[in-house]
Amino acid sequence: MKKLLFVAVLSLGSLAAFAQEGEEVTQEATEVVVAQDNFTAIETSELPEAVSNAVATNYTTATINKAFVNKEEQ
Repeated sequence: MKKLLFVAVLSLGSLAAFAQEGEEVTQEATEVVVAQDNFTAIETSELPEAVSNAVATNYTTATINKAFVNKEEQ
């Protein structure tokens, strides 16, 4: 009889352990937006040679369609 009682308590205890709810984890998404004001369009021929060479070397299938510059020459 003691074995039957022990098995019953052990079974209920293990079922209760699996029935517990886990913690709900929420993640917040943070979006960073950088305003790029004061950029003006320039001709692609006005780009520095280093920029043109870097694009041609690292991105062989890419073409430069548009170029922009700000007051700091970036």
